[in-house]
Amino acid sequence: MRRRKSRAGRRITAVLAALVVLAGGFTLFCRLHVDKAREKGVRVIQDLDNIPEADYVIVPAAAIRDGVMSLHLQDRLESAIRLYKAGKADTLLLSGGYSQESKGYEAELMRAHAIKKGVIKDDIIVDNAGVNTYATLKRAKEHFGGKKALVCTQDRFAARTLYLADAVGLSCVLVGSDIQEYGPNIVQDVREYLSATKAFLDAVLHLGPAPSIDQQPYETG
Repeated sequence: MRRRKSRAGRRITAVLAALVVLAGGFTLFCRLHVDKAREKGVRVIQDLDNIPEADYVIVPAAAIRDGVMSLHLQDRLESAIRLYKAGKADTLLLSGGYSQESKGYEAELMRAHAIKKGVIKDDIIVDNAGVNTYATLKRAKEHFGGKKALVCTQDRFAARTLYLADAVGLSCVLVGSDIQEYGPNIVQDVREYLSATKAFLDAVLHLGPAPSIDQQPYETG
């Protein structure tokens, strides 16, 4: 009896180990596949003077806690406002989902901040169904078609953003929005590494937000 239990235990351990190896291998494959997006050409620009003009600027949401934007989101929005004031684009597309922590929509908070910074209200489009990067870019492509876009994000998220933009057929240039010093963040680095798997599955399986969310129209003004 003990031998049978011992054999069964070894089999379970072997199966679990194999699953871990497969999961790790698949995650690595996704990471490498997503990273190849950068090999198609340098499309991440830091210098304002070298950024081409576009029809609109996309600002994907990042963490908001207790009504306070994270440093990443602060810098993305600040970069978009600078582009707007420099005449690089005359429309800001602020995209995010519902924040449980702040009990409100992320894009609404971004809009209020942009208006305080001098952006004309009618030049802002709010997307409250941008629950993730894939949804944000997919909906932008569906709404604006072939119009040119600038996307404000940080360098650590650039490969995934470019990969998803290519997946949905969105013509865009990424604007490096690393303004402040974020410091080392192992948790965020690991999370971004794992996010490549989700990005791959989103692109291959076309996993958008739930229909009830995806049907929400853009808000202007």
